[in-house]
Amino acid sequence: NDPRTFAIVFAGDSTTPVEFFGLWESVSTYTLHNKTNGIGLRDSGVPATYFHAGDARLFDDDLHVLIIRGSTPDGVKVRLDDDEESNPSNSFSMVLVQPEWGRDTLVFRGEVTEILVFNEYLSDSNVNNLVDYLQTENGL
Repeated sequence: NDPRTFAIVFAGDSTTPVEFFGLWESVSTYTLHNKTNGIGLRDSGVPATYFHAGDARLFDDDLHVLIIRGSTPDGVKVRLDDDEESNPSNSFSMVLVQPEWGRDTLVFRGEVTEILVFNEYLSDSNVNNLVDYLQTENGL
């Protein structure tokens, strides 16, 4: 219930465009990137729209893990800090080795249904359990 922990749910399925803050998207390639005012999700050729973190900076010590979920069972997990090195044998986890993204981007191909941001570090097993729970409880 921490106000810094939030989820953004996208309406849509494989045949329905995704409504994103009033912006309709039907293309299946998205770019996730950051600016000083929050995380942006942008479709190719479409102006970026940003999630806002309120008064707190998004890339500070309070927000650590971001998960993108889509039409496939697995999510894309992104570390927002650089506390540990990337493990290339773990395809579920993507670790950003820089605390700030700058111009770096993460490209996510597929249907985007939900974005989760957590203010605590979650291990890969905890993330897997959480995703399984969400799929069971919400049918997603």
